[in-house]
Amino acid sequence: MKLGRIIIIISVTLVMTYFFTSAIDIPNNHSDSITADTSEENITDLQEEETAAPIRSEETKNIPRPAIESFYDLTAENLDLNNMNFEGVLRVESKEEWYNYVNDCISRGFHYVLFSTPSEVEYDVKPIMDRNSVTGVVITTMRRGDTTVTAYKFTYSLSTEILRKLDKAGADALDEKQSAVYAKAQEFVNSVSYMSDYEKTLAIHNYVCENLTYLRSSDSEDTTSCYAGLILGSGNCQAYTDSFDLLCGLAGIKSGRMTGTASDEEHSWNYVVLDGKLYFTDCTFDDGISDEERGYGLFYFNLPYSVISQTHTEKFIPDGYALAGSLDNNNFYVRNNSYAGSPYELEQIYNALADNNSSGEILFNTANGAAELTDVFVKYPKGYSKINTSKFSFVNYEVIKFKLS
Repeated sequence: MKLGRIIIIISVTLVMTYFFTSAIDIPNNHSDSITADTSEENITDLQEEETAAPIRSEETKNIPRPAIESFYDLTAENLDLNNMNFEGVLRVESKEEWYNYVNDCISRGFHYVLFSTPSEVEYDVKPIMDRNSVTGVVITTMRRGDTTVTAYKFTYSLSTEILRKLDKAGADALDEKQSAVYAKAQEFVNSVSYMSDYEKTLAIHNYVCENLTYLRSSDSEDTTSCYAGLILGSGNCQAYTDSFDLLCGLAGIKSGRMTGTASDEEHSWNYVVLDGKLYFTDCTFDDGISDEERGYGLFYFNLPYSVISQTHTEKFIPDGYALAGSLDNNNFYVRNNSYAGSPYELEQIYNALADNNSSGEILFNTANGAAELTDVFVKYPKGYSKINTSKFSFVNYEVIKFKLS
């Protein structure tokens, strides 16, 4: 048994002489055409008489999970599928088996994944990529007889690469660019270490909005990653998303990347887990809100699915967590007693601000009486010289800002 395994590993290693030509990153722009392309290269059909030894090997089929990394996470620069002895390549017999295997490899951070299937079977890897911060893939396929061997070369978001290296090997494993990003991010995270998880997510949201300038551009790492956001200070929606994700990860807060559409264009944003529930944050959209005092908005911070789904359409929702059902105490306006669900509540909050001689802002749900909004201000001017109503694209919400005279 041991000799058989050694022969299998040697046979795979010796033939690695040709490899993938280029990795394909998914280019994003806020509203910036995220492409989900995968690439297939080196697709070859061989004659039946050239079919190699049988692929099915119970010895390889039953490789324990911990051994997958050393056996299938190929690290050589060259791989020649045409000359490979297929014996030893993991055979997947069903879509479920394929999904579990590839998803397991991605969750471990593998860059190279190799498996075989019946030739007539094709699976779409893009949905698995969307759920795991995989930003690109090169697919190499070789058919031999009634069997197809497929090799994936995955590219992950920069935040994912940094966090995984830190977890596995520490800061010494980071390359020069990753080290620069990590140092900048860790400096900020250290400054908020005393805060609650809610306060950390708010501080991270504000830091990203304050320090990034939106740049609608192409798909290079200099515009789409946390390097663009935290070092260069500008980037598209991916840079905002990746920066938020890295800062949350270093702060010990579970978060991740969402992909889909917003305002009818390709877009990415974040999910974050607080108190065991899923909330959604879009720093790109908040940074696009004109605010003369703060410079960015807070509307898209920690929204429940019922609200953000009015303008954002996701490709997936993370498993294992309950969706926050409504605006609650993890929302900025609710937490600061400035959310009004009715004209009556709007009036109460407005009067409290005025009685305390305070400027402020209120999130108002107009579904329960938008027509009465103006009447509140006419009846209770309270000495305000400026009342600024910011109307969002959401059907039922307005942010109303008050400034004292």
